[in-house]
Amino acid sequence: MSLQPLSATALGLMDGGSLFSDQFDSLEIYNGFHQSTPVDGENPDVLVDTDLKDWMNFLSFGFQPTAVGDSDTHQWYEYPAGIPRTLVAVADDSEGAIRSGLTDQIVQAVTGQGKLKDVVVTNTPFLQFTVDGQGIGHTVSHSSGPLMIHVKVVTPVWAPIDTVEIFANSTFDVPLPSGATAQPLAPALCFSAKGTPSARCASAIGGARLLARMDIAGRQEMTVDVAVNPADLTARNRAGSQGSDLWLVARATGEVGLFPVIPVGIDSTVPISDLVEMGAQAGQGVGALAFTNPIFVDVDGAGYSAPFHP
Repeated sequence: MSLQPLSATALGLMDGGSLFSDQFDSLEIYNGFHQSTPVDGENPDVLVDTDLKDWMNFLSFGFQPTAVGDSDTHQWYEYPAGIPRTLVAVADDSEGAIRSGLTDQIVQAVTGQGKLKDVVVTNTPFLQFTVDGQGIGHTVSHSSGPLMIHVKVVTPVWAPIDTVEIFANSTFDVPLPSGATAQPLAPALCFSAKGTPSARCASAIGGARLLARMDIAGRQEMTVDVAVNPADLTARNRAGSQGSDLWLVARATGEVGLFPVIPVGIDSTVPISDLVEMGAQAGQGVGALAFTNPIFVDVDGAGYSAPFHP
């Protein structure tokens, strides 16, 4: 992927005008499927990882658009409608409430108009995330002691999760300097069910921690509870950051392709009889993926401030 110069006039702007505006309230992170060659036992969606870096940079500078995802359904088979999708928490999701209409609540949550941005992007798994008992979109006031981080993942057995990550104040070079190597999307905390976790996961605080999974009536559940000192998280901040506050994002991933629900990226030479056997598509195709919007943590008691807020 390379960057090409673009003039302001090509976008109908005044010559020399700014090419960036912060007048938007959501950012499409997950759209369609863009798998890469597996590296170190991982097969990430390269466009999602690239978009996450842009979005995390926004968060680190204090700009907080809501991360969203949606299907890129231009073909009948490869890109099924509704996958990926954006899940928005509402006060009442009963049949009656849905029939009465939830559009206003959803719009308000995604745009941040008087509602918490309690929003998860996923291609299958359901992801819950709290810090000190407060959920996605909240600002947590944390005066002392360790942060109590909780993540719960529920997913069907055909979409297994093998890694849960927590990102904290992650900030990247975008665009990369000429000749520079891309910085990894390195988690601050990482939990893995793999026999050999990736180097990314092993580089987290405390190394790669065990992720225990339970299969229950056709679904897989896993719960992560960890206490971490805020100073251990901010110690990993990029040079030049300020303050002791944090933003935190959770992500869950798996390496088993979701064929036939998502048939993209499967080796055409693999017999169909092999593909329908659980685990036969490990390391190829589109694996399970879900990530949250942030929880903010006010550590210094002066109100939340991003690490690179101007």
